[in-house]
Amino acid sequence: MVKVCASIVVYQADRDVLSALVAALLSQVDLVLIVDNDMKPEGLPCSQHHRVHYLPQRRNIGVSAAHNIAFSRAKREGCSHVVTFDQDSMVPQGFVDGLLSMERSLLDRGIMVGCVGPRFSDPRGGVGAPFIRLAGWKIEKIDCRNWHDRYVRADYLITSGCLISLSTIELVGPFDEGFFIDYVDIEWGLRAVSRGFQNFGVCGVTMSHPIGDAPLVIPLIGKKVPLHSPLRHYYHFRNAVHLYKRPYARTLWVLNDGIRLVIKFFVYSLFAPTPFRHFRMMSLGIWHGIIGVTGPFKG
Repeated sequence: MVKVCASIVVYQADRDVLSALVAALLSQVDLVLIVDNDMKPEGLPCSQHHRVHYLPQRRNIGVSAAHNIAFSRAKREGCSHVVTFDQDSMVPQGFVDGLLSMERSLLDRGIMVGCVGPRFSDPRGGVGAPFIRLAGWKIEKIDCRNWHDRYVRADYLITSGCLISLSTIELVGPFDEGFFIDYVDIEWGLRAVSRGFQNFGVCGVTMSHPIGDAPLVIPLIGKKVPLHSPLRHYYHFRNAVHLYKRPYARTLWVLNDGIRLVIKFFVYSLFAPTPFRHFRMMSLGIWHGIIGVTGPFKG
């Protein structure tokens, strides 16, 4: 029997945006779990619904640990699947059914499915983001504009909007809590692939999801790139280095992602607001990744 639980991790969330997401999900899933790393329960009216379970934490335990709490709770509630969300995503009607239908189709073909997820677009730009996979010697970005109602094999999917069966979680393992935030989805996706599973983006299922703060526009060339805070860049660079040391991070994948990381380092060090703070936190993240520091940033 299929019973789907939605896991939403929140931290200093916009209450109206979060309430809209919960309202959209209540007609699509059996249970909504809100794992709150910072908010007061009385500030969230939607938490009063009988199918919304509010799980406040005493401190910010990070995205990975919060979703793992939801996985355990979903299992106790008899759920078969969990669909994971960030607090600022928005989904249309039929979103969950579309993912479940694709998963069933793939399983019927004998494919070991790690996770399935939608194509998403940043509401501030409107352009759909590509799916990512290693093809030959380089990382391939697959655009879905000409792939309506089809699927794309990907190395990983972003955490928000990702549907995973709890039986798969038992075989692959939960999210890595040492990563805290950033590269959580990439690490799990590559780990699943290393164990024989495949991850799939579903081109016919869409989601709105902002990436970072207001995009950074690179002078002269006018290219827009996602911009996060210096602290998020610390986690991004630290966890990338952690992942590169894992045995299931293929050499060519590490090489390709490492080149992208170097480019990001120079772009943010030169063009981001307060560039020295970004430079310092990215450098510290790289060092902490090398020496094995995990968990929340301790200052």
